[in-house]
Amino acid sequence: GVKGNIDKEYLKALQEGDDDADRNYEAKNDVEMQHRFPLLVRTKLKSPESLSLEAVVKKMPMRSRIIYTVMSDEKKKQLNEHAEAKMRLVNKACQAVVETQNNSCQHIIETNEIYCQTNIISMEKACQTDLEMIKLKRTTSYRSLVQ
Repeated sequence: GVKGNIDKEYLKALQEGDDDADRNYEAKNDVEMQHRFPLLVRTKLKSPESLSLEAVVKKMPMRSRIIYTVMSDEKKKQLNEHAEAKMRLVNKACQAVVETQNNSCQHIIETNEIYCQTNIISMEKACQTDLEMIKLKRTTSYRSLVQ
C-alpha cells in the first residue's frame, strides 16, 4: 500500500541520484595528492524535499492517495515516521572487485555521506583492498569477467 509506495519512491530517488552522480563531481587536488588516487566530491545534492511524505503522496496512484486521505491521524503519523527514516538512510560505502581473465583486479570503492566520494584504485596484480576503505564498506559484490 502506501508504505510500499514510500519505499518505491525512495529507491527510485536513489537510482536517479546514481544516474546524475557522474555529472555532479569535481576533483579535489589536495586530497588526491595525499591518497595517491583520484578522489571526487559531489558538488550538487538532491533536495531532501523530493523524498518528503507530501512529495511521495503526490506521485502515488489515485487509489493510494484516496486511501491516504481517509487514514487516521495515527496511521499518517506512522507513515511520516517511516518516510523520515527512509530519508535518513545513506550508503556508507559500496565495494566492487572485478577479476579479469589475466587475474588482475580492479577495486572500485564508493562512499556516500553528506557529499559523495568515489575512490578508484587502478588495475593491480594482487586482489587487495585498502584497509581504510574496508572500514567504510557496507556491501561487497564480487564478479568474475570472462572475455
